[in-house]
Amino acid sequence: MQCKGITRTGAPCRCTLNVSAEGYCLNHDPARKAQAYEVRAAGSRARGEAKQRLKETLAGSAPPEPKSLEDLAKLAGWVARQTFTMQMDARTSEATTKALRNAQLIYEKRDLEQRLKAALKELAELRKPRRVA
Repeated sequence: MQCKGITRTGAPCRCTLNVSAEGYCLNHDPARKAQAYEVRAAGSRARGEAKQRLKETLAGSAPPEPKSLEDLAKLAGWVARQTFTMQMDARTSEATTKALRNAQLIYEKRDLEQRLKAALKELAELRKPRRVA
């Protein structure tokens, strides 16, 4: 049996789970408002607890702060493992991956600047007049 309620968008409710004898699901049944509130509150508590467990898990197992491109690669692998094993949610994984990509670009630019400075220094040395003995 499908709920007789109407959603906020004006469409008929399609819920078939826990429909009362009056024909309403838990969200639309005026006689079960307190029960619906308790179910939503329990879900909210469970989400909060899961989020806290995730923070504790990730904080305890996260690799050290990356200092090089190799460290970034290790961290990216760690993020992938955490995501594949469902210890990190997709949103956190996506945000972390974006941050890693930005860090990669910064590290690559830093490395190129260091190489350029070294090359310019070497060029300056080669342009110095040499004394003939």
